[in-house]
Amino acid sequence: METQKDAQRRILYLVDGDGDGWDPPVRQATVLGRVQLANGNRGWLVEIEPPLAAWRDRVPEIGRAVLADHYVGTSLDDLIERGIGLWPSHPIAPVYVCTAVPPATLEQTAFADGELTIAHWADAALRPDAFPGPGHRPMSGRERLRPALLKLEDVLRFAHAPIAEYLAPGLPEDEVQNKLDAVGIDACEELVTWFGWHDGTSANDGLGSQTRELQPGVRLLSFDQALEQHRIIHGELLAKKRIGADRPDRFPADIVPITRHDGSSHDVVSCGRADAGSTWFVSRDEPPEPNGPHLADLVERLWGRWWHGAYRWDGERWIFGPQGLLGIGPNVPW
Repeated sequence: METQKDAQRRILYLVDGDGDGWDPPVRQATVLGRVQLANGNRGWLVEIEPPLAAWRDRVPEIGRAVLADHYVGTSLDDLIERGIGLWPSHPIAPVYVCTAVPPATLEQTAFADGELTIAHWADAALRPDAFPGPGHRPMSGRERLRPALLKLEDVLRFAHAPIAEYLAPGLPEDEVQNKLDAVGIDACEELVTWFGWHDGTSANDGLGSQTRELQPGVRLLSFDQALEQHRIIHGELLAKKRIGADRPDRFPADIVPITRHDGSSHDVVSCGRADAGSTWFVSRDEPPEPNGPHLADLVERLWGRWWHGAYRWDGERWIFGPQGLLGIGPNVPW
């Protein structure tokens, strides 16, 4: 193991990735050295003070752990060595907090596949004031959206959700903007970010297969499918006053669907100037219901449902139950 002396003394600051609100406690993580991970990358061995609290009593209190990169392209090394993080306004790197799976121990210099398990999420920074909170500018909806989408995809792959293998490449920003302009919709930044992440699923036979579901009964729409559903909702359903007729003041302006639920209902994003980026749940027979002021709110709920065990995919069908991903035993993507 590279020792603390070799690595020089480094201090990181961690915020619990499952913490609530914008002012969670900040913990100090002293770098003790470097270790080799099974995927060829190197992790950082740290001492955490005060220790991370147990996650619903499924893991012990975490005082010593290995920090590993959370997202592809977002390196903890970049943060430590060059001060570059995921969020430019507050240099922060999301990390996995990993503990050893017995008989392996954190005294090892290298870890084989399965010798580490993800025990927690965290955000790491070089300064305690880097985290958004009182006295700091809160992140905009789009700033929150990108890390939330990356975290959602990470959770999908960690959970072996079949949709992870079918996510289509994202679209260039100008293509999304041009197509929205062509139908008279202002290009909402959060909508552009969403379709820049992934343009629905590839090899999609329409809206049928469970292997293309983001969660039970919910399927991603490609951008072209979204525009077609937009045309149907606005051109047909509103003209027939089948949705939103009793409360037209509540209907969001210039909505674009991003998912389709069983029963022909949708999660939609508003591109209206007054509520751009807000999300709504729209069905054929009921007035629209607000989902949240930002698309990031919806995405954070999606990955949270997966992580906290609302459902999982067993290879053939959906399983519902209380068991979260942290409770299914060693299942390490490196």
